[in-house]
Amino acid sequence: MRLTRRELMKTTATGALAVATQFGGAAEALPADDFRAVVAVNLAGGHDGWNMAVPIDGRYAAYAKGRGRALALPPSRLLGLGDCATALHPSLAPLMPAWNAGNLGVALNTGPLLQPIDKALYRQRPDLRPRNVMLHDDAGGYWRTAMGRLGPLQTVESDDPVFAGRHFQTDRHFQNTSSDIARQLWRVARLIEMRDQARPAFVVSQYGYDTHAEQVAADDPSRGRQADLYAELAVALAAFQEAMAGLGLARNVTAFTVSEFGRAFRGNGQLGTDHAWGNNHLVLGGAAKGAVHGVYPDLTLGGPDDVVGDGRWLPSLSVEDYLAPIARWHRLDAAV
Repeated sequence: MRLTRRELMKTTATGALAVATQFGGAAEALPADDFRAVVAVNLAGGHDGWNMAVPIDGRYAAYAKGRGRALALPPSRLLGLGDCATALHPSLAPLMPAWNAGNLGVALNTGPLLQPIDKALYRQRPDLRPRNVMLHDDAGGYWRTAMGRLGPLQTVESDDPVFAGRHFQTDRHFQNTSSDIARQLWRVARLIEMRDQARPAFVVSQYGYDTHAEQVAADDPSRGRQADLYAELAVALAAFQEAMAGLGLARNVTAFTVSEFGRAFRGNGQLGTDHAWGNNHLVLGGAAKGAVHGVYPDLTLGGPDDVVGDGRWLPSLSVEDYLAPIARWHRLDAAV
C-alpha cells in the first residue's frame, strides 16, 4: 500500500517534536560551503533491533524473561552508553568512539504508522492500521515513501567501476573492505570527497538480516549471524565516520539505519526470530545528538504494546517522525 500525503501528515505530534529537537530541529548553522549529505544504511531483511539496543535499568529483567535464554544478551557483554538506561550489542563496539564524541544516536521503537494508535485502537479499528507491516515488500514501501523527503536517493553498489585507478584522501580510513557494506560506504565516502552536489542523498544495503534461524549461536547469544552482521556494519560505519572527520565533514554528513521491520521479541525455537513491527535504529554524524531518543515498549509478552503475543511491538515513533528531522537537517537553509 502506498501512503497518501494526508496519511503522511498523520504522525505522532509529541514524538515528532521530541525527535526533531534532538535529531535536527536545533541543528547548527550551515558550513560555509553549504554541504550536507545523508546516507541511508538499509539493513535488509528486517533486523532484530531488540538486541541492538537493550534496556539495562529495572527493565532488564523483563527483557531477559521475554527474550528467553537463547536470545537474551548477558549484561556483562553489553556496551553501556554513559548515564543512559540503554546499552548496545557488543559487536557494535567500533562505534563507541562516535558515541563518546556525541556523534551517535539511538532511536527506539520505530515503525510504520498511519496515526498515533494504541493496542485497543489496533484491535477495534483495522482501518487505522498500516497494512502488511510484517511483509518485506509492503513494509519496505513505507520506508521508501518516507525517504522521499530526502530528495532523489543515489544507490551505491560495492563494485561501481567509476573509481577504478583513482586515489582519494578517504581511502586510508578503509583498511578493512572485506565486507560488501564496507565497500559500499567506501564508495560513498569517495563521492562525498568529490562534492559535486551540495545536498546528496545515498542509499547502501547490507543483506542477511532475515534471521528466521541461527540468528544467535546455540551456546552464546552474543555470537551468531546477527553478531557477525553487526560487526561488519560497525567496522564499516566507524571507518566512514573517520573518513568524514578526515575531510572536516564529521558534522556535515549523517548516516542512519533503516530496515523493513523489527523482529519478534520471543524466539521461534530455531535460534531465530520472525517478522514483527517496531524496531530500533542508529543515527551517526551531523543529525545525531549523542543520546537515546524515543520510548522502549512495555516488554510484557501479550501486554499493552504487544499486538500478537510474542513481542511484536506496536511502534511509538513513526517512520516519518524518525526520518523527517533528518530530512530537515539535510535541507536546512538549502537554496532549493
